[in-house]
Parts: sequence; structure tokens; C-alpha cells
Amino acid sequence: MSVYVTRRENARRLAGSARGAATQFANKIGVSRQQVNHIIGIKPIKNIGEEQARKIEQVFGMPVGWIDEKHENKPKHEGDLVSVPLLAEVAALQDADALRGEPVVSMKLSKEWIRTRLGCPQEHVAIMTSYADSMAPSIEPGALLFVDRGATKFEASGVYVIARGAGLYVLRLHRNLAGDLVASCDNKAYPDQVIDIALRSEMLILGRVLMAMNKSKL
Repeated sequence: MSVYVTRRENARRLAGSARGAATQFANKIGVSRQQVNHIIGIKPIKNIGEEQARKIEQVFGMPVGWIDEKHENKPKHEGDLVSVPLLAEVAALQDADALRGEPVVSMKLSKEWIRTRLGCPQEHVAIMTSYADSMAPSIEPGALLFVDRGATKFEASGVYVIARGAGLYVLRLHRNLAGDLVASCDNKAYPDQVIDIALRSEMLILGRVLMAMNKSKL
């Protein structure tokens, strides 16, 4: 069974079958009644995508990954979940005013979802919120990031969380044809920067970004 079929079945379970249930479901997840018909109606024509799946879990108080798994009418056991913290090093770098605005400080995730979707040891996973537009449109301001705290060295091209002094950056690291380490942004308004030895000594890699949940209308 595909993940889309599983999501549809679980979403139907959350919506229920009582009179007016579909309308209530639509109101909760912030879409129209017609859009609900498109994803969980008798003859659905659209799948529940990644961001919409996470939105449904959030509004119904389910852990991340719940809607992707078959449950066979059994509630998720607490032992199947793990509490993922805010990236500790990030919290230490941010000032008090910034922390007051942090929308997420911890999140419960399904161990199975971490294994299959993130592919990272559960003890290495942390979350943080990205506020800059430097990685847009890949990572929009306000996106929730899942970070592998075990990836503290550059070993392969990817998006990393980097601390430098009091600054915190989410950047794409890669090597150019000359073998230089380069930091780049997906937002082309920001130029690439070659990281020389002096700059590298000032940098601290806090982890690699595994997934971003962008804030978008569903």
C-alpha cells in the first residue's frame, strides 16, 4: 500500500463519518469543503502531500509521521514515539527576544517515521526554525527544519546549519571544480562565498538539514 493511500485512510479516520464531519475537517485544516472532497471523498482526485500531511497531524495533535503509518485501529503507544528537542546549540546562540518568538521547542515524532523518512539515528535529530530568506524558495522563512546533529563535519554536499560568532546560518556547502569549499544560498540574491582556511577556523557546523517543512497555504 502506498503512503498516499495510508494517508487518505488515516485522514478519513480523523475526519470521522458523522454528519458535517467533512466540513469540520475542512475548517480545522484550513481548506475548502471541495478540497476535502478532492483528498478524502468517495472519488478522490488528489493525494495528501508532505506539507499537508504534517499540517493535518499538527491540528489533530498527532505526532509527526502518524498519518504515514497504518494503525489498524490501535492507538499509537507512547513507546513508539520520541521527543525531539530544539537544536541546543541554536538556543544558546539566540538572544532572549529571539527565543520568545520560537514557535517550536520540542516535538514528538514516530520512531518509524524518523527511520524511514529522515534516515538518521533518533538521538541525533533536532528541530529548529529558519527565519532568513537566503535559502528560499527551498527553505522559506518560518520553515521547520529537521537537523542531523551528528553531521558536524563537511563530508558531502548538502544544506548545513553553521554558527559563526553570534551569527547562525543555513547554507548549502559544496566544493567547486578547484576543490575549494563553497557556501551558497538558493536565493540567488546572495552571492556564493569561498570558505578559506581563516574563515573555516571561525565556523562551527551544528548539523545537516535533513528536511524542511515550509509554511505554505494548503
